[in-house]
Amino acid sequence: MKQRLRIRSLFVTLAVAEALCLGCMNEVKQKSVTNNLQPKNKQLEWMVPRIENIVEWQSFMLEAKHMIETNEHNITAIKEKIEETGPKAVVLFSEKIGVLEQKNLDLKKRLKDYTIKNQPDWDVFKVHFKQEMDSVEVALQGVLKEQW
Repeated sequence: MKQRLRIRSLFVTLAVAEALCLGCMNEVKQKSVTNNLQPKNKQLEWMVPRIENIVEWQSFMLEAKHMIETNEHNITAIKEKIEETGPKAVVLFSEKIGVLEQKNLDLKKRLKDYTIKNQPDWDVFKVHFKQEMDSVEVALQGVLKEQW
């Protein structure tokens, strides 16, 4: 009976020791996993602003494409109205419309060719591109007011 009690005590002691060791091992593994993840997270920190830029870029690009298409539509409509009006209108407005059409094509090409390099470059591009796009739109509205 004493021998059985000793064997049970031995098994209980081994079970407790094993549980303690496994607990320590899990804690050590957890710390090593956490330590391994931290540098990776720090390495990825630079991507967060870049992802935000990509989302902003896609939104900006959709808006700009829409404006450029609207300008193309307006230019086509103005050309048709000029031709209907007569040869005097063609002479007066064809050069202005040609310049605006070329600016619009240039904007379309710049938008297509642009890639985000860094934040300051993107901010400057965005401001200048928006100003040029607005100037084409305002000029088209001016031609419409002059003509009719």
